[in-house]
Amino acid sequence: MDTEELDSQARLFSVLSSELRLRLLTKLADEPVTAPELADDPAFQVTAETIHNNLKQLRDAGLVESERVYGPGNRPKDAFSLHKDGFEIMLAVSDDYTFDLEYIE
Repeated sequence: MDTEELDSQARLFSVLSSELRLRLLTKLADEPVTAPELADDPAFQVTAETIHNNLKQLRDAGLVESERVYGPGNRPKDAFSLHKDGFEIMLAVSDDYTFDLEYIE
């Protein structure tokens, strides 16, 4: 496994290591949502800005996507959803204890 692959896997594991981001992924499985909507949800006791920053990390890792939507007063915001193609993460540990991570679409 080359350095680039290891860096990519390390970033993905880092993103998935957050309980908040895992809860966000679970919520996104239901429907697309915006950070302000999630901030109003009692299950998330953090600010909309914190939620938005964590959603951006999930987007940058390729796990979710976002679309610009316009709310009241034509104010723009990002609606986040799970990647439309869907994905499954498979983790395999080989005999030499290296990790192989692949997206299955």
